[in-house]
Amino acid sequence: MKLTPTYYPALDAFCLGYGLAQKPEQALAYCEQAVQQAQTMGATASKDVLLNRGIVYAQLGRYPAAQAD
Repeated sequence: MKLTPTYYPALDAFCLGYGLAQKPEQALAYCEQAVQQAQTMGATASKDVLLNRGIVYAQLGRYPAAQAD
């Protein structure tokens, strides 16, 4: 599968998928990219993108970052 690097919904889907699979270390890179691309495209990162990153932060024990998202 070829991933368009600027399509943040696809990156967010990988973030969520790895998070649900209990693989937060792998998820975090996709989460960070999804938020960055959403902001780069001039869009405000959707609540779902931030929520998914927050869940991954919590899985990693990074609770202040999770709460901030």
